[in-house]
Amino acid sequence: GEFRVRKMSQTTSEYFRNEGNSLYLSIEANGQKLAPVLACERLKQALSFYTQALKAANSDEDRSSAYKNIAQVYLKLEANTDDKEKKLENFRKARKNFMMAEKEGKNRPGKWLTKLLNTQNKLRCETITFFQKWFDEIKNMDLTTRIEIYWRALREVSGQFEIETRQFLASCYIKRSIINAEDKVYCDALADVNEARQLLESVKYLAGEGSLPEELNYKQVVKELWDRENRCQAYLGRENADNKYIELANNWDCANDDYWELCDHYQHILQSIRDNDTEHEALLNSRLGKMMDKHLESRSRAQTYYTRCVYLVDSLWPKQYTDHEWYMEALRAKERYQREETEKQDQQERIERQ
Repeated sequence: GEFRVRKMSQTTSEYFRNEGNSLYLSIEANGQKLAPVLACERLKQALSFYTQALKAANSDEDRSSAYKNIAQVYLKLEANTDDKEKKLENFRKARKNFMMAEKEGKNRPGKWLTKLLNTQNKLRCETITFFQKWFDEIKNMDLTTRIEIYWRALREVSGQFEIETRQFLASCYIKRSIINAEDKVYCDALADVNEARQLLESVKYLAGEGSLPEELNYKQVVKELWDRENRCQAYLGRENADNKYIELANNWDCANDDYWELCDHYQHILQSIRDNDTEHEALLNSRLGKMMDKHLESRSRAQTYYTRCVYLVDSLWPKQYTDHEWYMEALRAKERYQREETEKQDQQERIERQ
């Protein structure tokens, strides 16, 4: 466009700012909105003038006005694009320049500052609306994608919407931890539990315990997360112990002390989940019975562990464990001990009758 002649009373910064204002206002002149492509072109031209105004500014007033105008251009650019990445970029740049405008204009009249704060509030509302729509779009997407987008939102929002987003994130981590545990990816399950717990702690800190949503029973949820973390640690510990057992079983030179040390490890895991995870408790008893039976020649202890394993599995009826080798091993060993005990008693009775 043509440049207007600068008035003698104008600063260079003010001149560039006015040129930018003419272009900025032209996108909605006379109640008519320009097409998005043309509007973006005008806005970028206005941005060029506002940037020159900032460079030429020699006072706090000129700098604050230039920063404010730059921020408003980015806010308007956001409204004229459908590309999510460009929208986010424009939100960030608008926020950054509004903050600079507030800093440089802290000594300006209250009316100017009030108008600036109202525009900043508009930016916050538009950012929240943008993410609310995005959240609706991802409701049925996989958990990992949702987690990534919720984290992106947390970098851009604050206040009540931040608290709600942290709750969404915690819920996703809890669900993913369950899936990972079922898939026996215990390290990932444990990491997800920790993330969920930390997020809920931050929700409590930000909202205050008395201000938490009614549907969020904070103490109960955190207790369940601690229990889930404990179970994940137990599964991970048992997995490591099982690998150690395979290593010992393939080493003909290992000493009994190595097996006793491994038994102590299984016992420690067993104590950590006793009465909280019946199936895992049964499996650990089977493992200990196997160690005592095959490697440490402690028949009485092996019988105790195997019997306990079978008892625990029976308590889980009607669920069936006949396709679990650890259970069938315990059941066969228990029946073998019973047969041997019966044979021993019969033999004793025959001796006494003679």
